[in-house]
Amino acid sequence: DLRRYAGWAVKKQREQQREQQRQQQSGQWRGQKRKAQQTSGPPPWPGIEQYVLEQIRDHSGEKFTRDDLVAMIAARPVLLALDGLDEVADLRLREQVSDAIVRANARLRVGAKDLIVLAATRPGATTTNLWSSSSFPQLRLRRLSQGLRLQYLQQWARVAGLTQESADN
Repeated sequence: DLRRYAGWAVKKQREQQREQQRQQQSGQWRGQKRKAQQTSGPPPWPGIEQYVLEQIRDHSGEKFTRDDLVAMIAARPVLLALDGLDEVADLRLREQVSDAIVRANARLRVGAKDLIVLAATRPGATTTNLWSSSSFPQLRLRRLSQGLRLQYLQQWARVAGLTQESADN
């Protein structure tokens, strides 16, 4: 969920900024000058890989490291489906998320056996870097025909265990 990723990344970036400020203040208070701590501008935008790792850990309860992710991508076909770019309302954040997708794709592809990064959005929510990248061809979905909609609904009702009477209503 790219909307959640954007919120998570903003929070992580603010935490990094506060930590940088705290380190700068403590270094100045002690009279120490550290060039590395005297950075200008915000810390780097957190990568999608970091977010994915946290999501896997949180939802599985297992320790899952960056090395595990790299090994998995190197050994197996992987589909990384990223949905909801259009739900990132702030256009500047949407651009940052879009840039993060392009960068993550480039980094992960290096040792990947078979990696597909799929970024889904509604029409009109495109961003320059993502859609101009040759790594992300655009696919446009068409409306389902009435027959396919009915077939899908019937299959869903059967899987959901609905009675024929409930499904008809």
